[in-house]
Amino acid sequence: MYLSYFVEAKSLNDAELSIASNNNYFHKGVFMDSIIGVVFPLHKNVIDFMFSNKKDVFVKYTSRQPKKTNTIIQEGMKLYIYESGGIKSIIGEAIIKKSQYLDLDSILNSYPERTMVTEEDLKAYAEGREEKKALVLELSNLMKYETPVKLLKPITMAGLYLTDERKKELFV
Repeated sequence: MYLSYFVEAKSLNDAELSIASNNNYFHKGVFMDSIIGVVFPLHKNVIDFMFSNKKDVFVKYTSRQPKKTNTIIQEGMKLYIYESGGIKSIIGEAIIKKSQYLDLDSILNSYPERTMVTEEDLKAYAEGREEKKALVLELSNLMKYETPVKLLKPITMAGLYLTDERKKELFV
């Protein structure tokens, strides 16, 4: 089997190792082609606004912007919505129709009235990062669960990529 290694590091703590093998990409312990979705935490008020107003665009500033235009999160994967600060459970899901990185002006111009928070709240969230690109997920089939799904571990603000195996390990 042919393996090639790519290492990029700004500091020792920031080192990432990726192994490419027959179009399977291995990153931080996960084969990227096995990812089925992503879990991102949101506060209850954002979740309530999103579901009650049927908002279908999720926006999140990530710690780093990708160097490539394509993202790990792909069309057809699921976004699992985790309520942080409250019941600390998965309370719903949606299908990801499109994943991209956009700056604030592009988000507001491309998705007027569709973001998970009001324009005012989005501008407050972006304050100081207006030129930085945020992860933008266009969603379909937004569904709130009747019974929230408890997880065995809390989800950090960074979120979590999910594989079938990880889902079985975490979801109670």
